[in-house]
Amino acid sequence: MADIWRPVKGVKIKVAKTGLFLFQFAHAIDMEGVLQRGPWMFDNHMLIMERTHLGVQIENIPLYHVDFWVQVHNLPVGLMVEKAGTKLANYIGAFVEYDKNNNSSFWRQYMRLRVQVDVRQPLKKDSRVKNKGGE
Repeated sequence: MADIWRPVKGVKIKVAKTGLFLFQFAHAIDMEGVLQRGPWMFDNHMLIMERTHLGVQIENIPLYHVDFWVQVHNLPVGLMVEKAGTKLANYIGAFVEYDKNNNSSFWRQYMRLRVQVDVRQPLKKDSRVKNKGGE
């Protein structure tokens, strides 16, 4: 993973127990970059990553949530706004971020949302959205 992430100041990877690892970044900017660019896969397995805090045992950190970028297609232009995106994201999981950079083109094809998903729940897909007029 260190070869893929390429942290400027480096990272140490330790096995805490089978299937549970501790990634210790030498600089907070490297850690934030890895967390923001995820989710990550290793050997066809999802890496569920969470910040640790002093005094908390690694085994007691709940590893149930992953942030995903979601594309929402076929929305009318008037609904491709952050307010509508927040509601859609909260239906899927929990709203994290609206991609304002994707909002720069009038002809954009979809809305991008970062959504925190509980990996213990089944994914939601192919949902229909109605506007105030019922369309």
